[in-house]
Amino acid sequence: MTASTAKADINSGASVRRPGPQIIRPDCFAHVVAQPKNAFAATDSELLTLDRLRWLAMRACLRGQEDIEKACFLLAGADEESFERFGMVFFSTLRSHGRHGLAFHRPGASVLGPDEIWVLRLLRSVGDPHMLSRMVAWHVEPRAQRWFRFLANGLARLA
Repeated sequence: MTASTAKADINSGASVRRPGPQIIRPDCFAHVVAQPKNAFAATDSELLTLDRLRWLAMRACLRGQEDIEKACFLLAGADEESFERFGMVFFSTLRSHGRHGLAFHRPGASVLGPDEIWVLRLLRSVGDPHMLSRMVAWHVEPRAQRWFRFLANGLARLA
């Protein structure tokens, strides 16, 4: 008897024949081979924030390139802070200094894409500077990472 045609019954000690190749999974590892669950669950407020960010991502595509340093200095020195202003510079920076493209669903979509989950996790990790730095390094070129962390902090504060 080979491992591909039989599975040992641990309780009775007998062998059970099954046709075709099989993967033997011991019962003690049932939790490992179980269906993966969605590890990320967005709250209602995060879904509202994401919908606002989807609109801003679409609007940012219509704008020209910005100087990130100048835009961040203007945001830092402004009397009033605005989620929209931070969001527009945030997505403009991602478009010009991102390591790869960013894909967002249309506003109102019920599913979350990987890049949208990344942005929500980025906003969640603002309190942990080491995690924020790692997440920003994953998507943004080194020369813009410092400014992008500033933008992420502003978005999280205003969301």
